[in-house]
Amino acid sequence: MSRFLNYIIIDDAGGRERITAADIDTDAAPRIVETLASVSCGERIHIQNGYTVSGTIGGSRALLTLHDEAEAVAVVGVCIKSRAGPPLWRFLRANAVNPAALPQWGCPASPWVALRRDVPKAAIPGWVEAWAKNVGWALMHQKTVDMF
Repeated sequence: MSRFLNYIIIDDAGGRERITAADIDTDAAPRIVETLASVSCGERIHIQNGYTVSGTIGGSRALLTLHDEAEAVAVVGVCIKSRAGPPLWRFLRANAVNPAALPQWGCPASPWVALRRDVPKAAIPGWVEAWAKNVGWALMHQKTVDMF
């Protein structure tokens, strides 16, 4: 298991960093695992302040959509094993609001978590980035993503 997680922001400015255990809220892990288990069953789950999450988890990857009421505001992609990376990366980029404006990076080395903002950064609460990092870390530390 990796001791770090690559974190990528997919928007017109972009951003990358390497996440370690020191960057993670270990108290949040049980809540995140519980939320992800419900999401994997097809439920749309309330996570915070009127925000909900839906998505799919399995095959060493996850694709989660964050909603503010009915509007999708961001998508989080998590890749645990390299084989799952390229198709997930292509999907995240191709389905962005303005794919041509994105930095032209190739698929990152796994494991990674990517946050794609579908609305301006100012419209997304500050906790979303930390939540995305914690989701990626929680999935990376499950025995298998397919357990969901």
